[in-house]
This record gives sequence, structure tokens and C-alpha cells, in this order.
Amino acid sequence: FFFLMIRRPPRSTQSRSSAASDVYKRQVQASDPDQDGAVFLANYFSQFGGLVQPDKVKLNSAELKNLYDALNFLDQGDDYSTRAYIQQFYKAIAKDNAESQSESVQKGLSQMISIFQEFNPYLLIIFRRLDQDEEYRYLNRVLDSIMKLIKGKDFINAGKQFGQFIQKLSKYQMEYDSQFCQGILEGYFAAYGIVDKSKIRPNFNRYDVYSSLYLLTFNRSDNYINGSQYLTEKFFKLVNANHAKYGGIYEIAAKDNEKLFGNAQFLIQQKLLVEKLSKVNISEQFDNLLRLVRRMKTFEAGVLFGQIQKLLVNVSIEKLLFSY
Repeated sequence: FFFLMIRRPPRSTQSRSSAASDVYKRQVQASDPDQDGAVFLANYFSQFGGLVQPDKVKLNSAELKNLYDALNFLDQGDDYSTRAYIQQFYKAIAKDNAESQSESVQKGLSQMISIFQEFNPYLLIIFRRLDQDEEYRYLNRVLDSIMKLIKGKDFINAGKQFGQFIQKLSKYQMEYDSQFCQGILEGYFAAYGIVDKSKIRPNFNRYDVYSSLYLLTFNRSDNYINGSQYLTEKFFKLVNANHAKYGGIYEIAAKDNEKLFGNAQFLIQQKLLVEKLSKVNISEQFDNLLRLVRRMKTFEAGVLFGQIQKLLVNVSIEKLLFSY
């Protein structure tokens, strides 16, 4: 394991003098692998404010390896493995450093947790956008650089670069969060009619909505129950509170979504009715919606969201009986 590799003697010790050799051996024997992690983490936190000393933070060699593996899997595009290793890493450092009173430590922790607490396809959207906006492919370049510095045991610069990387991701995440919420709502209400953009209030959490929609892509009742509950609590209550008061299409949409997603059993019943009447697979439609989101076509995704909702609300048992 590379963190425990013994450094080669510097050129100045290659004279084979026994004194120089003894000094080098004592340095190696006294080396604490966990200190490497502390140096890395201190320099990471220092990017968020004042100077942080290695003896004030904790990161052991196993946790640092988890980060290296996470970066390596991310570099390879394996988001499933990235999630497993990055969560082990950030949970460990959050637990070991939570009691620190340093403002820079707390800021560095909060930004990392905001980005990595639930590594999901939404975050990959941020990565792809970051690559598109850079002159060169920033993501691969910075990951390769950080991993190279860790392997070379340059933990000072590795920590600094990781801090800069997290700050850049956080900036892109905040920018896209706003665009995501605005685009979804504009498209959602557009499915009901003409939208006055000045009345849009995108104050919901993009992760809650993304996760809810993701649950609805699974053709299982328990997923529909959980997904509808998430949407009701995390999205529709906020949307209704800020838009139904405007009347017109906003009030109609609010009543529809409250009726549909406020009762999971009703949602499941309507889904089955639609699929019998029109042969439209609702789970696939939610999957198509998420594909639009991943391609950053949030307005189109919002329109599809509204159309799915209208279809589900308006279908009835009478229509099904009439079709026979």
C-alpha cells in the first residue's frame, strides 16, 4: 500500500556514510503514517480560511487511502464505487474533526459534506458541466494531479489542491442548484399555460426533488409511496405555499399535485389506470424526465413533469370502463 512505502534516500545520503545512513533509518522508523493524513487534511482545511496545524486535525492512513480510491474510481467514471469510498472518507473526517472550533475546519467540512453526502447522478451533472466550462478537461486533470501528489507523498500540495477542487465544485453546485430549480418550475407551470417568470420562487432543495423523482422510476409500490411522500414534504408544500396564491395556472397545478402526490395510494391507482388506458409506462416517463435533467435540459424536464402530472390526475375509472 503506497502510503506505507519507504522513501528512497535523498541524493545527499547516497555517499553510504554510516552516519547519514543511521539518520535516514531513524527518520523512517519514527515516521507515523497517520501524520501524512494529518498534513494532507490540515492543508485542505487551510484553503477555507486561516492556517490549520496538522496536530489539530485527524486523518489516518486508511481514511486517506479511501480518498485516493474514491478519486481513482471517479477518474474512471465508476460513480458507484466512488460513492462507497468517498462516504467512508468524509464520514470519518467529520467524526474525527467535528469538535474543532476552527472556522476554516468547519467550512471545509460543510462544503465537502454538501457535495459528497449523497453521491448520486446529480453530482455527475455538476462534474460534466465543470468539464464543459473549462478550456481543458479540468476534472480528469485535477484528479490525476492530486493522485500523483499523494503517491509522491507530497501531502502539502495534495491537500491544497483537494481544497481548491472542493471549492470549485461547491461554486458550480450552488450555481446549478439555482438553475435547476428555476428551470424545473418554469417548465412545470408551462405545462399548464403561460408562465410569468417573475412569480417563480425556486426555494426547494434540488437533491430532495431529484431523489424523489428517482424513486418514481422504479416500478414498485413501496418506491411510489416513498417518492410521493418525499415530493409532498420537500417540494410541493414549498411550491404550493409560494405559488398557489397567484391563482390561475399556479393554483390549478397546486391542486393537482396536492391531490396526486398527497396520497400515495391514489398515485398508484392512477398510474395503473393510465397504463391500462394509454399503454404509457409512467415509470419510464419519470426515467425520461431524469434523462433530461442529466442533460441539463431542466425546462424540458419540468414540462414533462407537468404533463405526467396532468395525465395522472385527469384519468378516471369512468374513462377506463368507457374504453371497454
